[in-house]
Order: sequence, then structure tokens, then C-alpha cells
Amino acid sequence: MHDFLKSFLRIQLLLIVLLISGLAKAQEGDYVVSPTKPYGAYGALSYSVQPLQDGGLEYIPAVSGGFVIDKKWFLGVAFTSVNSVIKYVYQGNNGPISGLESGYMLGSLDFAYTPLAASKSHPIFQLQMGGGDAWIKNAEGKDFTRCNVIALHPKVGLQLSATHWFRMDFMVGYQALFGLNEYFGDKPYNGPVAGINLRFGKFVKD
Repeated sequence: MHDFLKSFLRIQLLLIVLLISGLAKAQEGDYVVSPTKPYGAYGALSYSVQPLQDGGLEYIPAVSGGFVIDKKWFLGVAFTSVNSVIKYVYQGNNGPISGLESGYMLGSLDFAYTPLAASKSHPIFQLQMGGGDAWIKNAEGKDFTRCNVIALHPKVGLQLSATHWFRMDFMVGYQALFGLNEYFGDKPYNGPVAGINLRFGKFVKD
């Protein structure tokens, strides 16, 4: 299962690189596709923050890419890798083990919909769902524990259409990771999130 997830994440990352490369080449023209065709492509950089149970903040970067269909639907893939600020101390039989650090890596399918794409500002609804690995490592960087997880991340927000090649989303939502083992404690990565998406592409004009 672990090797399958690694291959799945590599394929998603390759798709994102290819999409972004295609967008870069498309800068020579006015549009990714003819303006008479209601579809295009995009690449996006995202940055979110999540309040943690101990009062700290988790910072969640992501990269994504995909296609725009009928000017309203965004269909793509997203990749996230987090070295968490959460630290652990494990009470073992020979005493406590400190210096344990956690993190996770996710690959997700990325769906978004905006009902009023023609306006300069409009609502946007987004859902990311996928899976990956979560881990806790010791002070030497070796795995203390690792498990497969499933991720669900619904969001809603406001999208601003700055130009026909750049859009900005201000989002709020909820992140849930399923499958964490007992070493992680009580759902440390589940909770509300807020962030921003920067979408680059040759979006089709109305």
C-alpha cells in the first residue's frame, strides 16, 4: 500500500509539472484555447493556516493544477507536504522518548465550482479528497511510526478575477485526516483552516 501511494503521488506531481509547463508555453498566445471554446487550464499555489489544539498554528503549503471546464468548473490534482510544528514525547517502557517530530504528505483530487465566473468577484466552492502518509520521526530523522491516511478537505470562499490569466481565492474550510494511529493522539490535524489560492492560467474570456 505504501509503494502504491508513493507512485500515486509521483504521478500527480508529474501531471502538475506538465500542466504548469503547458501554461508557460501558452503565454506566447492570447489564450490557452480559442475564446470560442469554454475550457482552459490552470496551475495554482496555495497557502493555508490551521489552529491547533495546543494554541499553535500549522502552515500548509500546496501546489495544484488542472483544467477549467465551461468557465465554472475546476478539475485537477493537488499535492501537499507538511513538516508539522507538533512535537511528541512517547512514554516507553525504558522512559520517555523526546524530540519526536511529525508530518504528512497528501495527494488529492481537486474539484471547485464557481457559479458566477463572469463577475470580477464571485463565490467558489472547493473539495479536495485523497490520501497519503503521516509520520512521526525521531531526532535522527528515522521513522518512529508511519501510517496511511485518507484526507477530506471541503472549502468555500470568494474568488477575485484580477486578469484573464490570474485569479485569487480567499478560502475557509475544514481538514480531516482519517487513519492516524494511536501514537498521534486525538485527531491533531482535524480542524478549521483558512487560506489563499493563487491561480495562474489563460482563463477564457466571456
